[in-house]
Amino acid sequence: IYEEIQKIEANEFHYQEQTDPIEFVENICENMQLFPKDDFLTGDQLMFEYDQEVISAALSLLTPDRSNLLLLSPENEGQCPLREKWFGTCYNMEDIPEEWAQRWAGDFEVNPGLHLPAENKFIATDFTLKEFDCPESEFPVRVVNNERGCLWYKKDNKFKIPKAYIRFNLISPMIQKSPENLVLFDIFVNILAHNLAEPAYEADVAQLEYKLVAGEHGLVIRLKGFNHKLPLLLRLIVDHLADFTAEPGVFSMFSEQLKKTYFNILIKPERLGKDVRLLILEHCRWSVIQKYQAVMKGLTVDDLMTFVGGLKAELYTEGLVQGNFTST
Repeated sequence: IYEEIQKIEANEFHYQEQTDPIEFVENICENMQLFPKDDFLTGDQLMFEYDQEVISAALSLLTPDRSNLLLLSPENEGQCPLREKWFGTCYNMEDIPEEWAQRWAGDFEVNPGLHLPAENKFIATDFTLKEFDCPESEFPVRVVNNERGCLWYKKDNKFKIPKAYIRFNLISPMIQKSPENLVLFDIFVNILAHNLAEPAYEADVAQLEYKLVAGEHGLVIRLKGFNHKLPLLLRLIVDHLADFTAEPGVFSMFSEQLKKTYFNILIKPERLGKDVRLLILEHCRWSVIQKYQAVMKGLTVDDLMTFVGGLKAELYTEGLVQGNFTST
């Protein structure tokens, strides 16, 4: 695990983007108070050599009897007689119950869900710059074009770093057919992002970024980072899109969130005014009021899965790959 973290930090340091000079100077000045001279530039970014004794000494101090538990809840109202002097916040202090201390002091079964993570397969190890396999161009060129979609490509000929940017727009006429479909599309994108949160966490740790956006006419997928493992992240997203599932509890959660989101738009004059203006200017546009009415009528998981099936059946995909990739 230590070696993985060390490698990730080294990758980020060697291929970091240029920072604002004033922030760079400020950071060095802070490092001068913390690190020896040789580490002024790297001390807060790179991992030092592994020292088991130092780590063990720190871990030996992380014991239950040294813990400080902070319990924050509105249910504590009326049970906090003390008042913090700066902001007047009410609080209370209690000793840890003896029963807890005795339980912690003895041998108890560790939750099997607490374990070291598996090897992070998203950490880049190949930083080779790709050779040009097509004529240089100032703008992206279309390398794939058929009835199901097209792909644009632009080789990095300026920055020459082992990173890339990928963007796909999955367009479907299903989305704008009704306000119900628009609501279901919003729920679909939220649940898809929710389903990806855990499996894509390792990619985020390895400095690969992705974002899912519910566009006007399709799902926008944006990725960027080291090109070596970026296709692996894209495949993960595509697999979750192809095998999309929705738990009833998750569906209900996002349905309730959308009700609040739409309602908050309706009570803000500037946002409602923008929606009305676009409704007048654009053909075939559904208003926020209609979407709010649709979600309030009540939609089900079956409605969502039927919509997603139709969405995937009528997709046109347009993509852009830019950076340290070849055209094939």
